Amino acid sequence: MNWFRQIHDLWTQMGAARFVLFFGLLSSATVAYVMFGMWASDRIGWPEAYGFRCQGRGCVFIQMAQSYKLLQSPTLDELIVFAWLWAIIGPATIAAVIIVIRRKWKRHSQRIRPLRPN
Repeated sequence: MNWFRQIHDLWTQMGAARFVLFFGLLSSATVAYVMFGMWASDRIGWPEAYGFRCQGRGCVFIQMAQSYKLLQSPTLDELIVFAWLWAIIGPATIAAVIIVIRRKWKRHSQRIRPLRPN
């Protein structure tokens, strides 16, 4: 129920037109990203043409683990599929690492230091 409350709060803060525009564009971008990846994967036969099959849950992580095969003799299409696979996880991982480093640095710089005798 809390999720619905947050969505309702966003609706009231943004207004109806901005809310629909924002989430409509976000949904369209997500669908376009997935469709582009499916098209590019079908074009080169990924992943079946590279020696493995995956069906069901967890296929994205298995495909990412096997993505090195795309770089063994890369063509433009293979590079596109490789970049598509890593386009979400790579920046998200980098952002998470930056957040952790900043938090640790902030804790380190704001700690109480002992007095030093002069």
